[in-house]
Amino acid sequence: MADRFTKARIVRDLRERAETMRFVNEFTDRTGTSQLSTGGRTQHDKDLALSRAINYGKWQELQTLADMIENGQLGVSELG
Repeated sequence: MADRFTKARIVRDLRERAETMRFVNEFTDRTGTSQLSTGGRTQHDKDLALSRAINYGKWQELQTLADMIENGQLGVSELG
């Protein structure tokens, strides 16, 4: 039987995914987007910087989603 879907499980899963992405990409919360630059000018360097930027955005969004779930903000209309 599959484990039950719970708020705590999804938050834990999102945070674990974010931590794995942080570790693999060596991101830190302290330096923001300045850590994305590779400093190089070759196409490979530009491609690497773009890849890091995409991964940085995904990392940030995983953290944001976990926070929103914990705070009861996900699925709540901001218009009403």
